[in-house]
Amino acid sequence: MNIDSDSEYLSDYLDFDIEIREGEPRGYAVAVRSPAGEAQEEMSFPFDERQLRDKLKDLEIALLRSGGTRRQLSSEEQTVQDFGRSLFEATLVGKVSTCYYRSMDQARQQGKGLRLKLHVKPPKLTVLPWEFLYDPDRDEYLCFSRDTPIVRYTDLRQPISRLTVVPPLRILGMVVSPRDLDPLDVEHEKGLMDEAIEDLRADGLVELTWLEGETWRDLQRTMRRDGPWHVFHFVGHGDFNLTAQEGLIAFAEKSTGRRHLLRSRDLARLLDGHPSLRLVFLNSCEGARGSEGDPFSGTAATLVRRGIPAVVAMQYQITDEAAIEFSSAFYESLADGLPVDAAVTEARVAVSMDSMLEWGTPVLYMRSPDGRLFDISTHKRPSEQALRATSQEGMLEDQEQAAKEMERRNRLDELYARASRSHQNQDWHGVIDVFERMRAEDPAYPDPEGLLTSARQALEAQELARRVAAIYDDGQQHIDAKEWQQALECFEEVQRLEPGFRETEELLSRVRRELAPPPTVVVPDLSGQAVSQARHTLITGGLRLRVQKERPSESVPEGQIIGQSPAAGREVQSGTSVGVTVSSGPLTVEVPDLVGTLHKDARNVLDAAGLGLGAVERVSSDEGAEEKIVKQHPAVGSRVERGTPVRVTVAQRQNEVLATEKSPKRRFYPRPDSLPDESEPRRVVESSSQRSEKRPADRGRRSEKPQDLPD
Repeated sequence: MNIDSDSEYLSDYLDFDIEIREGEPRGYAVAVRSPAGEAQEEMSFPFDERQLRDKLKDLEIALLRSGGTRRQLSSEEQTVQDFGRSLFEATLVGKVSTCYYRSMDQARQQGKGLRLKLHVKPPKLTVLPWEFLYDPDRDEYLCFSRDTPIVRYTDLRQPISRLTVVPPLRILGMVVSPRDLDPLDVEHEKGLMDEAIEDLRADGLVELTWLEGETWRDLQRTMRRDGPWHVFHFVGHGDFNLTAQEGLIAFAEKSTGRRHLLRSRDLARLLDGHPSLRLVFLNSCEGARGSEGDPFSGTAATLVRRGIPAVVAMQYQITDEAAIEFSSAFYESLADGLPVDAAVTEARVAVSMDSMLEWGTPVLYMRSPDGRLFDISTHKRPSEQALRATSQEGMLEDQEQAAKEMERRNRLDELYARASRSHQNQDWHGVIDVFERMRAEDPAYPDPEGLLTSARQALEAQELARRVAAIYDDGQQHIDAKEWQQALECFEEVQRLEPGFRETEELLSRVRRELAPPPTVVVPDLSGQAVSQARHTLITGGLRLRVQKERPSESVPEGQIIGQSPAAGREVQSGTSVGVTVSSGPLTVEVPDLVGTLHKDARNVLDAAGLGLGAVERVSSDEGAEEKIVKQHPAVGSRVERGTPVRVTVAQRQNEVLATEKSPKRRFYPRPDSLPDESEPRRVVESSSQRSEKRPADRGRRSEKPQDLPD
């Protein structure tokens, strides 16, 4: 039968576009554009890399074992079904799932199907067999249902329009079997194809021509001389070059008959420039395989990217029986005027009647927006037309019908041109009005430029912009009234509808700060830290350092913290000041050994020990001990109060001592905490009794406050 507008067969579809792109680690972002609206969710991929490799290997083994068998649910089909269910539940999740089921309802209400267009961006996911998506609620694979064909869709700028074809569809077939590869039975392969389309040929719907040569030059010559061709059907060997990350097709060398591997891009170059060629059928191994690094690297995807509207290729090996059944049902459905994705669905169903899993081997790549590659213009099959043409009445009726058809098409083309002008003027309502008139006359009239979809999206965008602006204004009014909860709800809705709108993010932050309780922090433990380190620790934690106190400590070195308030571990508001107590060191210190030390170095040694330099007595000595300390008090190792002065006896030449004794006795008092400079007369203590009468200037002196403590 021929599929036309009066047929009950489902041949018109709404689009459910699924885009999968990179997301969080081990996750992906899933976004949909659908009749039920747009949605986005995070997809948590159900397998890690090792598990995925094992799953794909199990799938391929299951497919190889299933060839030509039909029985109850086996372990092989269970393997495939489990994989398809995991993929379905990971992809159609949350709001995406809601959009899917609502879109299905809308499509049914309109008497249409729902075409699933897969836009898979992550290279690692493009190699997955998405054709096995399994809906557990419907207990069925999606691509089995005529309601939900699955297409690996390629977005390209150049629009694809239908090609008006008066049957038969012209198929150019080519079988290539190089001598140095596993031999193909060429005549057998041709016989399989002839058997697949035997009835179509008899009805005049399909014409198949076999190319005699096996070289790429033979293909180029035949495409140029004997066209136009509508379909190129290739049977042969394919491969995938892992090094170059590119698909390969095996042609033959003319002189030797050995293989000549042609890159997929070169095959696309041979087929380019033939606008009537709308479909390539690759019945070869690896034809659908792509690289994990480049989703366009496989032969099928490369051909679509280079301009072929649709390519059918095999992602696994397929038996002869399944190949015959698929080709027969596919070409028959195509000749009946079905969209190419619907034709693939018909062929899958036909294969499934006798083969358990091989229906999932073919893959459809497409860039035609509605899947309609050909416009089968006649309503009668050629065999019927031949009978009618024998009578004058039939000829006149055909001419009249052709004239009406031409008039109708001209009228529709003029309406489409009017819609295009309205689109250029951004008259979106005008575009929709024109399409309503067009679809009333021809529901299947193509829209290669996507005018209707674009106009609807523009109107939706205008309505969304108006709604977002109104909610944004309401949020600002709530801020002015200090109604923070209402303002929060408004700006969260704006952020959901249009992220980044005006100053939404800044206003959201402000509102959330107003609603949030004062932040609290935990007081850190500052014990043993120097003041500078403690200040940095507190500032980092959102706290401040308060004026600190000093206290002696026998166990904690001078300058380190020995106490704090609030205590460590307390929860306080951010910005709270923390007071600290700093160790001033022990109350008593050990007297160092000064004997043998030069007089000029004694002060530094004593300062370091927390003591002072007391009275200096000079005695005569040998020349070798000159200016060195020969005696001290208190004794070495004794513990005294910090700041205690230590009296010393310094060796001096005898004549200098005598000169000092003869000079008039003058008393000098040292400056606090210091000895007289070298220019001042040295004090000579006459006797121990006189020394004991002098009150040490440094006794009881406390150490200075550490320089880095705040006042």
